[in-house]
Amino acid sequence: MNELLSDVSAVTIRWDSFLSWSSFLQNWLKPVFKKDHPKLLKTYHPKPQYIDDPDWMSKVLQSVIREHADHVHEALADELKSHYIHAFHGCRTDNAVSYHHHGIRLNDPNEQAAEVRKIVEQEEGLASMRPTIERNIAEFDSWDRDTGRVYLSADERSLIEDAGHYLIYGSEWMQCVLGWGAHAVLRERGVPTVIDVNLPLRTQPDETRRELASKMLEEWTRICANDAGHWVRDIDFSFILRNAVPSSWVISHHHPAYVLDPYYQRAKRITRDPSCPACERSES
Repeated sequence: MNELLSDVSAVTIRWDSFLSWSSFLQNWLKPVFKKDHPKLLKTYHPKPQYIDDPDWMSKVLQSVIREHADHVHEALADELKSHYIHAFHGCRTDNAVSYHHHGIRLNDPNEQAAEVRKIVEQEEGLASMRPTIERNIAEFDSWDRDTGRVYLSADERSLIEDAGHYLIYGSEWMQCVLGWGAHAVLRERGVPTVIDVNLPLRTQPDETRRELASKMLEEWTRICANDAGHWVRDIDFSFILRNAVPSSWVISHHHPAYVLDPYYQRAKRITRDPSCPACERSES
C-alpha cells in the first residue's frame, strides 16, 4: 500500500464538477492500476441494474486495481487529509457581509431566540404572535437542537432541491418556534444565500473522510465504466462542524435563482432579486 502514498499537490474537490477531482484521483490510483485498466472498465459485464449500485461499482473497481479495494478506500481517506472540499452553507439573510467578516458562527439558541423576538416585533404580519411569543420560546422542547454545530453540504444541489427550507425560511430552530403560520412572512425577509466554504478535510473526523472516499471511488468508477461524460450524481452529504467556520475559509457567497420548497410539494420559489449589499465584495 505504500505505493499509493504519493506526493500529490493539494486540490479542492467540488463534488458536482467531476473535472475538479477526477484527474487527482486517477493520478493517485495510477500505481495500483492493472494494465489496460480503461478498457477493462468500459468492457466490464454485467452492467449495473441501477445508477447507484455500490456492490456493482465495488466489483468494477476491484477488477482494475491490484490492491484490495478496501485497502485503497482506507488509503484514500487518509490521503484526503491533505486536501480541501468546496462545501456549502445554506441560509437566508439580507446582507452576507457578516459571513465574509466573521465566518459562520456555531448555532446558539440564545441568539436564535433573540432573532425570533426581533422578527415578531418587526413584522406586522406576525403581530398576533406577540402576546404568546415568550411562552412559545420558553416551552420549545428542542431548545438545544443543533447547539454548538455548523452544517455544511458537499453538494449545493441538495440545498437547493432537497433541503431548500434553510434558504427559503432561514434557521430551522426559528422555523420550529414560529411555526407554519410565519412562512409567508419569512419568505419575504432577506435573500436565499449559499455561503461557499473551502473546507480543509484534515479538520473532519476519520469516518467522514472514509465516507467521502467511498463516494468518490464509487462515482469515478460509475462514470468511467459507463462512459458517462462528466455528469456527477447529486448526493446528500453533510459535514457537521463543532467549531465555527473562520472567515478565512469563506470563499464567496451567491444567491440561487430558485429554490424548491420541501414544505409545499417542492414548489419552485423564484428569487426575485438575487443580490445583497455584500455581492460587490464577493465579485471583486
